[in-house]
Amino acid sequence: MLADGQDIFKKDNKGLRNNFVFEKLYEVAKANSPASLRGYLTDENGQPVVGVTLQIEKTELTAVSNKKGYYRFGRVAAGNCTVKMVKAGFSDKVEDVVLKPGTAKLLNETLQKTMANE
Repeated sequence: MLADGQDIFKKDNKGLRNNFVFEKLYEVAKANSPASLRGYLTDENGQPVVGVTLQIEKTELTAVSNKKGYYRFGRVAAGNCTVKMVKAGFSDKVEDVVLKPGTAKLLNETLQKTMANE
């Protein structure tokens, strides 16, 4: 039986070998994995912007930037999404993002202060 199995892998005329190779199985699992999104928000002077509320539109997912301007969405469905960033004193910002399965997307943004803050 072992010789028959080796013969199948040598000929592999039906692509059966891919069903048993770790890399192929990993690719299949990764394709069905969620993505993550993270980054830093700064103002036009390069200073971190604290307390920005970020939302992935058409979902319940939200995040808030910390004292370093850092935010993170841990588990997001892969695909196209729109991220909205809102903070009083700054212009709202909207970005379209493509998230690939099993990856961590970095999205750093610069927010513009509104006239009242200048």
